[in-house]
Amino acid sequence: MEYLTDDILERAIRTQHNRIFDTHDVCSTLMTDFVRDYVRELYQCLKSNQEPFVKLHTDIAKRMASRDFEHIVRKLGGKHRSMNCRGKEDECQVWERMDCIETIEPGCINKNKQKNLGRVEPKQAGTDNEQYVYVMNCTKCGCIYSSNGSDIFQRKCPKCQGGNKGPRLLTS
Repeated sequence: MEYLTDDILERAIRTQHNRIFDTHDVCSTLMTDFVRDYVRELYQCLKSNQEPFVKLHTDIAKRMASRDFEHIVRKLGGKHRSMNCRGKEDECQVWERMDCIETIEPGCINKNKQKNLGRVEPKQAGTDNEQYVYVMNCTKCGCIYSSNGSDIFQRKCPKCQGGNKGPRLLTS
């Protein structure tokens, strides 16, 4: 795969709108959103004795099923599911997007079950370098507290999980 770099595949995965997606979804995204790179890659497959479209999709499926590719999906907050898309033994693996791609997105729930309620408005500088303050909500006990944007992904509830209280919220 000369033209479909990890960066392009990563962007194709980012654009998946469903929580669960498979190789076919990513291939469709590549065909529609990265046409030039997709066509270049398809052209390279003409040299194969296999039908080019099938070869390219099989190559993409194998790459997405490989351990080397898992880091991209994990980096985006996803995980590999143990089944494939048709319940058969083929390379079309199914992937599941976890709660969010970016933990600073309002509504995102981190690995410790802490929900981001959004950035404090008007913008308030956090205690970490060039960070804003976000309001967090523990989905277990209901505690409301604050966090720097850079800490959201790992925050723990100060009430039930022993996390720190976060930056002080300023009142107007």
